[in-house]
Amino acid sequence: MDPTDDQDDPPLDADDVQAIAALTQDDLRSIDRAILSSSSESWRKVALVVAVAMDAHPGLYYDIPDVFYGQRVIGLVSSGNLEARGNLRRMRFSEVRTTPIGLRGEA
Repeated sequence: MDPTDDQDDPPLDADDVQAIAALTQDDLRSIDRAILSSSSESWRKVALVVAVAMDAHPGLYYDIPDVFYGQRVIGLVSSGNLEARGNLRRMRFSEVRTTPIGLRGEA
C-alpha cells in the first residue's frame, strides 16, 4: 500500500457494530488502557500500537476489529492521552506517542 493513495481504513461492518455495541464501559476502559500501555513516549505506528493492544487480552475481544481500536486511538488523541502525526484514519501511515496525561493512564 502506497502512503500517497487515498484509501482510509475500512468501515465497520454490521457484525463489527454488533460486537462493539456489546462492550461495557469497563471493556472500553480496558481496551483504552491496553492502547496506552502499547504506546510509548517515542513515536510508534498506530498499526503497531493497535496490534499489541489487541494481543493484550488473549481470549477477550476476539470479535472486535482493529479498526475499532484505531477509532479508540483517535479518541485518546482527542482526550489528550496521545499525540498524533499523520492521518489517523490510516493506521499504517500514522503515528502516536503518549503525553504526560497518557503516561498517568488517565483514559
